[in-house]
Amino acid sequence: MNSAFASVTLRCRTLCYALALTLAAGPAAAQSSWFGAEQTAAVTDPRAAACLSLALGDPDPAQGINPNGLAGAAERFEVAVVLDALAKCRIALRAFPAEPKVIVAHYNVAFTLSVLLFGFKEFPETDEDAVRKARAIAAGDENFVKRIAYFFLGSACEYGIGTPLDLQEAAQWYGMAAAAGDDISARELGRIRGKQ
Repeated sequence: MNSAFASVTLRCRTLCYALALTLAAGPAAAQSSWFGAEQTAAVTDPRAAACLSLALGDPDPAQGINPNGLAGAAERFEVAVVLDALAKCRIALRAFPAEPKVIVAHYNVAFTLSVLLFGFKEFPETDEDAVRKARAIAAGDENFVKRIAYFFLGSACEYGIGTPLDLQEAAQWYGMAAAAGDDISARELGRIRGKQ
C-alpha cells in the first residue's frame, strides 16, 4: 500500500469515526429528541431503520461509541456496503426529509461514497460539481472507479441531487453499473423500473 493511499484511508477512517462519535445516539424509542432536534416516530419505520443501522453508530458500554459499519466497510473498500447504505438512506430521506437521524445518516454515507470516488484532494464543493466530476470518471478507463461513478450518477439522477431528476437516465447509469458486476445497482435498477 503506497503512502498516499494509506494517508487517504486513514483520513477517511478518522473522519468517519469522528462523525460517528459526534452523531451517535441511543435507541430511537428511548428518546424524544436527538441533540436538541425533535425526533419523530419515523426512525422505527423499516425504510429509516435500514438506513440508520448502516450509517449511524450505536452506544457501546465497553468502548463508549461503536462507530457505524460504514467506516470499516469504506476502509476495506467494500463498495457494495457503501452503495447499499446510500441507496437505503436516499429512500429514507425521500420518505422522511425532516427526520434528524435520517438527514445525518444520509450525509455520512454520501460523504463516505464521495471520499471513495473523489478522494480528499479532488473533493467536490457542490452536488453539481460532484455530478460533473463523476461524469468525467464514468467516461474514463479505470473500471473500479467507473463502477462507483455509474452508481453515484444513477442515484443522483434518481433523486435529483446535483442534476435534474431523471429516472430514464438513472436506469441507464444503474444498468451500466449492473453490467459491470455491481449487484446493488442491479437491485436499484429493478426497483426504479417498477416506478417507470
